Amino acid sequence: MNKCTTAVGTNLLPALCRIVIRIDGWEVDSQYPHGHFVCSLGPIGDVETETRAILVEHGLLSKPFTRAQVRVGDGCMLGLLGYKS
Repeated sequence: MNKCTTAVGTNLLPALCRIVIRIDGWEVDSQYPHGHFVCSLGPIGDVETETRAILVEHGLLSKPFTRAQVRVGDGCMLGLLGYKS
């Protein structure tokens, strides 16, 4: 389990974690926006966390490939290497 995982229904989040939030709105007369927690990316300084943060910041999806996508990719690589599937 990730050290940065939050407990459901609480506002507790250990310090030094990269998180993703969504701003839902910002009232004209308020100092603070309304938003919600989306997910924790992991501890600050971790290579995978920082990579995911860059992808999220630039609007790129970082979802794992499906099995079908992996099979197609493997077939393409074998073709490039001269193997027949």
